[in-house]
Amino acid sequence: MLYLLPTIDVEGVHGRDPFRQMLRGDLGEGEEWGVMLLARLFHKYDVSATFFVDVYEYTFFGEEPLRRVCNELLELGQDVQLHTHPAWRKDSRDFKKIQDMKRERSFMAQQYDFMAKLSLKQQVETLAKGIELLEAWTGIAPVAHRSGGYSINEDTVKALKRVGIRLDSSMNASHPNSLLTWSRNQVVERDGIIELPVTLCNYMVGFRCGKRAAWFYKKLMKTDLDLLTLEEFRELVIVAQASDVRVLNLFMHSYSLLEFDYFFRKFAPQRLVRNKLERFLEEMTGRSDVRWLSCSEFLGRHEEEPDAFAGSDEVPDLMANRHVCKLALNSLRLKLLHRFGSPE
Repeated sequence: MLYLLPTIDVEGVHGRDPFRQMLRGDLGEGEEWGVMLLARLFHKYDVSATFFVDVYEYTFFGEEPLRRVCNELLELGQDVQLHTHPAWRKDSRDFKKIQDMKRERSFMAQQYDFMAKLSLKQQVETLAKGIELLEAWTGIAPVAHRSGGYSINEDTVKALKRVGIRLDSSMNASHPNSLLTWSRNQVVERDGIIELPVTLCNYMVGFRCGKRAAWFYKKLMKTDLDLLTLEEFRELVIVAQASDVRVLNLFMHSYSLLEFDYFFRKFAPQRLVRNKLERFLEEMTGRSDVRWLSCSEFLGRHEEEPDAFAGSDEVPDLMANRHVCKLALNSLRLKLLHRFGSPE
């Protein structure tokens, strides 16, 4: 059995009105294109996805807007868990008022923008505050956590154990912020913590010859809705099953259905991405060899039958010749904008 776990980081700290534009996706068009549209799409296909909510943004927007988001998600049968951004670093692309907001009103001082920069005591206190907020807002204590920016170290594991969070989904073997990784794609239980890593694939330029692949370029990438095409998601499922990878942790943000310019001045719906997600949900729902799970559901099943998830630690190879070329051109465009563009 292949288990698909859609996980969404819920956050929004760019634009003129970050909460409205980036988190809710309210573009003045009637339908919101942010976090609640994702929830409605999953609900439509009877899938419970996990929404890791950065509760610490209450220092920017107040508790009530975030409380409302959490409860709207629960009403749609979604899974609400904890996302930790202790602070937000300066971004020169932001409007000045947003830069000031991040500097003056982040939950912690701005130099503590990632969990691994905190002491063990600070990490425990940060997690405890997040648990307190989610319990106060929803009446439900979180059982799962993802650190902002995949920032995790040994102290994070100790802190999670102290506050009683059993499941973590922060480790990303392709990212330098993950100072601790137990595997690439395999679910690992250690020190009382179950680690559900961010799923990785090899993005390759090359060709297949039978079951073997010859490649000229290869990059380790997360399985992000914004990065992979529908065809690549389909191939990912096939290759994962062939290599006995049991769990695919499908990564998204609350703004995955939005597009915005480099300086966060203009926001627009990504209708093609919405269609991609909905087609993938439609194709995978009801298959006898695939099962959708939230982190809460995963934890319950893991406690009962851990061997069900004890697959290989292989990294699936995806042939992505055309898409890699497109991504390379887009990366070049962004670099030129960063060098010559104007934020005004």
